[in-house]
Amino acid sequence: FDLSMHADRIAPSATSHVFVGVSAVQLAVDAMRTAQAGKDCDAAKRAQTMFTQAQVDMPMGGSVDATTAAAVMGAVTQYGPVADQMVKAYCKVKK
Repeated sequence: FDLSMHADRIAPSATSHVFVGVSAVQLAVDAMRTAQAGKDCDAAKRAQTMFTQAQVDMPMGGSVDATTAAAVMGAVTQYGPVADQMVKAYCKVKK
């Protein structure tokens, strides 16, 4: 993901946006698994951030591969709200 972001900063293109978007979703799903396994607030927030990054980058890369873009955006639509729920559940302020 970091390498994809760096490449996108140096030479932004539709292709670099696809790499960022796909990488972000893969990291988000992995972070969701971690969050769920340990009720981990930081992992839940990381998943939420990665889904947001994918929402930003995938539409800009859709011209490269519309099928991949649609699949990635479908995952964001399906799992993004779950990450939001995890943040609410696992990141409660302790009084």
